[in-house]
Amino acid sequence: PVCLTGRRPSCAAVPRRLRQSAALMALDVPFSDEELRARCDETVAAHPALKDDEAYIRILLTRGVGELTYNPAATPTPSLVIIVKPFPTPPDRTFNDGIRLALV
Repeated sequence: PVCLTGRRPSCAAVPRRLRQSAALMALDVPFSDEELRARCDETVAAHPALKDDEAYIRILLTRGVGELTYNPAATPTPSLVIIVKPFPTPPDRTFNDGIRLALV
């Protein structure tokens, strides 16, 4: 799941989407929605380049460290990775002229 800090309503759905995706892989999410939001907030606060700017947040949940296998029991402790980086502001022409889009 991904969200932007300046768009908190979109972030509200992130824990639900993470749980839905994890369930499809029989992966337990070992923390509450509140804990996930708090960890995201802590990560954003720790980023030296972010102040009031928007940030891109990517949340990765893996089965954890262990043997590379299809057996979920081989990695009983999931790993959580939260990546935060500044969200680049699109150029004005994006808003004024629009963008070309091709669906293939």
